[in-house]
Amino acid sequence: MNEFTSKVVYPGEVPMEFVERWTEALDRRLGNRGDANRWRQVLLREAGRPAPPSTGWALTLGWSVAACWALLAATGLLLLFYYRPTPREAYESVAHVADNVRLGWLVLQLHRWGCHLLVFLFLLLLAREFYFGAYKFPRDWTWCLTVALLVAVLAFGFTGRVLPWDQHAYHATTVATEIMRQGLGKPGEWLCTLLRGGPSISGETLTRFYVLHAWLLPLAFVGLWAGRALLARAAGPPPLDAGPEESSPDPEASGNTSEQAQPPLLARSLAASELVLVLLGTLAVLSPLPLGHQADPAVVPDLLKPEWYFLPLHQLTKYFPVGVCAAAGILIPLGLLLLPFLDRSPEWRPGRRRRGLTLAGFALGLALLLGALGHLSGREYAAFGVRIRFNMAGVPEVLSPSVQK
Repeated sequence: MNEFTSKVVYPGEVPMEFVERWTEALDRRLGNRGDANRWRQVLLREAGRPAPPSTGWALTLGWSVAACWALLAATGLLLLFYYRPTPREAYESVAHVADNVRLGWLVLQLHRWGCHLLVFLFLLLLAREFYFGAYKFPRDWTWCLTVALLVAVLAFGFTGRVLPWDQHAYHATTVATEIMRQGLGKPGEWLCTLLRGGPSISGETLTRFYVLHAWLLPLAFVGLWAGRALLARAAGPPPLDAGPEESSPDPEASGNTSEQAQPPLLARSLAASELVLVLLGTLAVLSPLPLGHQADPAVVPDLLKPEWYFLPLHQLTKYFPVGVCAAAGILIPLGLLLLPFLDRSPEWRPGRRRRGLTLAGFALGLALLLGALGHLSGREYAAFGVRIRFNMAGVPEVLSPSVQK
């Protein structure tokens, strides 16, 4: 074993010895210059920085997101070696990776499940910051960048879904862009034509979605994430550990000195990142997502549904006009983006923001209800000897007693 692997460091341990050996080796190779010494001190300080008291694992979400994104970037880069963004070859190239390339199916499943997990982690991150009032000054710009990152992640899912050029993705993208065109008027027509590259879904659409998914959105994500990391580091961690009588979100200002007994934040973050990667690998192996059939513009599938994170908005189109639903799709992220400037109250403690948390809980419950109705709509189930079918509005209908064999 060399100087970097002479001691195995597990995420649950305090990795100070490993960091010290690594930075000392870096110093020797850089000739002990001032820049190297400065970065060595920064690395040692960050590795030994204790987690604020009573935060649990809440502050590890950022590292979990970074780990999931890194795996997505790595698997996406591997897929680019084989993917061909043309209507004739896109499906065949993805099927070739899944069937013929060694461990290609695993890379593909890690990439597909990684997008779902990344959206889920970002929703958790946004919920954490809202609950603990971390959208208020001086963390208001950090919140805005988090919302922008969530929009970018949703755009990843939207643009990446059509790249395999399978039957469901082709027609679901047709429906989504048509809703955009009908619901937003002239701007919607312009945006729909820009995305499609013409009046309908074609090879030009695939090329544009490929450029967005593989090049433009990753660059935007990296830039936004770097800006968010800098602002979050400057503002400090959100006030997750404050009691009901504290008035300052700064642990030092509140006189709390118990953080010295806490484990280093880096150790917790590494453990959380490892847990996320293990979960992602388990889903990829035990529950692979099917590819489906190759896209056929002449054959429309019976049941078209978007990914789970678009299901609430999709189900909303069953009850309201398309224009209302398209406006909701714009106003929701815009409202989240403007939240720090609309809520000017300096109060950040959850116990004193019950009205806002109640409204947020109602909105979350409504979104979950719409998502559940969207998942059940158009499906049939047998229960207690009776066949039940949920119509497109999600209302259950009893068809007839099931046939007993």
